[in-house]
Amino acid sequence: MTKADKFLNEVNSSYLKLHKKYEDLFWISYMGDRSVDAKKDKALSQLDTFRSDENLLEQARALHKTAGDKLKLRLQYWIGFFEQHQLPDEAKPLREKIIALETEISKKRSTRTTGYIDSVSGEFVLASELKIQALIRTSSDEKIRKACFEAREKLALDLIEEYVVLVKLRNEFAWSLGFADFYDYKLQKIDRMTKGELFSLFEDVTEKTKSMFSEIRKMEQDIVGLRKPWNFSYYMTGDFTKEEDPYFQFDQSISRWGRSFSALGIDFKQGKLQLDLLDREGKHNNGFCHWPDLVHFDGGKRQSGSSNFTCNVVVGQVGSGVLGYNTLFHEGGHAAHFLNCEQKDVCLNHEYAPMTAGWAETQSMFIDTLFSSIEWKTRYAEDSNGKYYPFELFERKVKKLNIL
Repeated sequence: MTKADKFLNEVNSSYLKLHKKYEDLFWISYMGDRSVDAKKDKALSQLDTFRSDENLLEQARALHKTAGDKLKLRLQYWIGFFEQHQLPDEAKPLREKIIALETEISKKRSTRTTGYIDSVSGEFVLASELKIQALIRTSSDEKIRKACFEAREKLALDLIEEYVVLVKLRNEFAWSLGFADFYDYKLQKIDRMTKGELFSLFEDVTEKTKSMFSEIRKMEQDIVGLRKPWNFSYYMTGDFTKEEDPYFQFDQSISRWGRSFSALGIDFKQGKLQLDLLDREGKHNNGFCHWPDLVHFDGGKRQSGSSNFTCNVVVGQVGSGVLGYNTLFHEGGHAAHFLNCEQKDVCLNHEYAPMTAGWAETQSMFIDTLFSSIEWKTRYAEDSNGKYYPFELFERKVKKLNIL
């Protein structure tokens, strides 16, 4: 075994263990058990220390000079990986403060009491953030919609002081690395784009769509109160959400998702899936997909990975089931993407840099676009009476919403 082979075995083995330790704790914490937060933060710090290890970078560069073509390419992957995560010593204490504050904010958000004030009784009604959002979209009672909107406005201010400190720390961190701000740092480090390049794309989209705001104002002549923030989504899509709901009952979601993936020829290469799909108190309120066990090679043999993904379906809430379906397709697309990896080096088999955010989202968004298509709906979306999603409903929805 050459020195290069030995080095590659060591960095792959070390990174695999550090990654798994952090991801296992991340899952436990985000699913609602915050007792592991200190261990999670320590594991992340250890992972970051490995990724930014200057000594490992120098070893990879030295071995790259004399390695054969195949090993040279693999060493180049690791050189790029370590280069992308290098940190000067003065930035490391700031990184630790940021990690700790992010965890504090996440814990406060997931453990706070949420709900809205009933406009009739004046009493506080317990409701998760996801249920509050769903009521704004679907409740036929404007007073409830307004109360929920006002509740969200207040929730946005709960942690404002912590967020101000976090933004300040993140920007100080980015400045210490020579970037304009934290957004500039993330964009260049992960997607290797400048803010100018990205914003030019946004400007093009804005120019092509801004005239449509006048169309919405015209619609308000017929739909009084349309532009009130608690009315807009309900008046535009609320009736459609209610009409579509019977076709997306969540108790059928796993079966339909599995049948769809099978028909597409998508599998998970003997990988393991762990799903947590229902909304509950203390749980992180946004869907995601992570991979605690990365696809890797042991003795030349491919070892399957594992994936955890989650969503927050509010049981019995109109409009929530379809969001669960969307998560199964979107996050399931993520899972299939990385569980099908064939790269020998684990730094390439996950969603973190050097993977770009744009590329990481490509497969998942392609799959959830299939789910949103009328072709899928008329083939798989079936109500309890055996009636499939009607094309006429799709046609009405498109005509009303296609103001662009």
